[in-house]
Amino acid sequence: MIGRTGGLVLALALLAGCTGTDPSSSASLAPTGSSVTITTTVTVPPSTPTPAGTTAGGVARCDAPALTVSVLDAQGAAGSNYRDVVFRNGGAQPCFLRGFPGVSAADAAGKAVVDAARDGSRAVRVVLEPGQAAHAQLATRNIAPDANPCPTYPTLLVTPPDSRRTQTVAVDISPCGGQMQVSVVQPGQG
Repeated sequence: MIGRTGGLVLALALLAGCTGTDPSSSASLAPTGSSVTITTTVTVPPSTPTPAGTTAGGVARCDAPALTVSVLDAQGAAGSNYRDVVFRNGGAQPCFLRGFPGVSAADAAGKAVVDAARDGSRAVRVVLEPGQAAHAQLATRNIAPDANPCPTYPTLLVTPPDSRRTQTVAVDISPCGGQMQVSVVQPGQG
């Protein structure tokens, strides 16, 4: 497809070719003072629209209800606990995940109280065949910043990357000082 600027340049180039480029030549195909109209027809082949959430390769973005979420047991380290948030493709077709999930600790009423911050990891596209899993690592501070005990929340609210469907996972979590951090989704169960 030729835009207005490209069409004007093409028309001027064709006009220059018609009138000659030799400055000593006084011959021209168009009489002096007349105008020349050039019509260009461009045919663009029809394209097949890509369904929302599908890439050009035909793999759809992973989402519920086929995508399930679980959280593995915590592993402790100096000052932090680490849990893997696991995303499993329970569908019949491959799908992909890319980026950070949304993760929040929620109170007994299901209200988000502490949101996980994103760490500095770089997003990669992870394709999940049926039955395969990917994970994001969730880190929580496990040492209280003061003499008060760390609050414990009974659930995590997990939203896969680029999704609006949040899943609730029953797991006790205690982010001391309200500090949680999540990585991008990575291949494997963790």
